Amino acid sequence: MSIHAYPLRAVLGDYACSAAGLASCGALLALGPAHPAMTVVLGVLLMLFAVHALRTVRRNLTRFEVDDERIASRGPRPGALAWDDLSQVRLAYYSTRRDGSKGWLHLSLAGDRRRLGLDSSLDGFTEVAARAAAAAAANGLWLDAASAANFAAMGIDGGRARR
Repeated sequence: MSIHAYPLRAVLGDYACSAAGLASCGALLALGPAHPAMTVVLGVLLMLFAVHALRTVRRNLTRFEVDDERIASRGPRPGALAWDDLSQVRLAYYSTRRDGSKGWLHLSLAGDRRRLGLDSSLDGFTEVAARAAAAAAANGLWLDAASAANFAAMGIDGGRARR
C-alpha cells in the first residue's frame, strides 16, 4: 500500500490567497457603513474566500491510500473506490498559459456511486494515475480522446480511446 498527500508547498499559495481575501474583504467591511451594493459584493466575496479556505484545509488534511484492491481517501471526506468498481476515468489538463506550456492535470475517478478527484500536485500522482489507467484497461473502459492523450503525454498506456 502507498499513501499519498498534498505537500504543504502545493497548498501554501491557496492558504495565502484565502488569507489575503478574507483579510481585505473583512477589513473593508469592518471600516464601517458603505453603500449597500458594496456591502453585498464584499459579503459575497468574503463567503467565497471562506469556502476556498475550507476547501484548502480539506485538501491539506486528505490522504489517499492506494493498494491492489482500491483507492481510499482519509480525512474530512473519507471514502473508498474499489478498482474493480471503476466505471469512469478522466485525465484533464488545465493550462495556465495560452501556449499550453504550464498547467496541471486533474484525475477524476468514478464508480459505485463514489467519485474521487486528485490533481497533479499530489505526491506520487504519476503512480496513482498509472494504477488508475491499469484498472481502466482491466475493466474494459473506454477513455475519451483527451484523457488518452494526457495519459500518453505522461508516458502511461491509457488503454482504449474513443474517437
